[in-house]
Amino acid sequence: MYKMLIFLKEDNETPIVEDFKNRLVPYLETMTNSKIEIGKIDGSAMLEDKFSYFCEINMPAKDEFNKIMASPEGKKFSRGIVNFIHHISIFYVDFNE
Repeated sequence: MYKMLIFLKEDNETPIVEDFKNRLVPYLETMTNSKIEIGKIDGSAMLEDKFSYFCEINMPAKDEFNKIMASPEGKKFSRGIVNFIHHISIFYVDFNE
């Protein structure tokens, strides 16, 4: 299994979650052919950065993930994520290694 974990930081000046939902989640849903849920983080006491929201993309393998990221929708997602660079952290987790 391969996962992309997306953590969003929202502050009072920049409410980004709705913008993320409207601009990028549709690409993720098309790429994965599944509904992408965004959860509100209840606590992150051990982290220096205080994240507000979280979502994840699950794929059976890294090769399949790379394939969808190379698709037209994946490229649109990659270009769009740049707008969120100061409010987002992305982790990639490979459970097959």
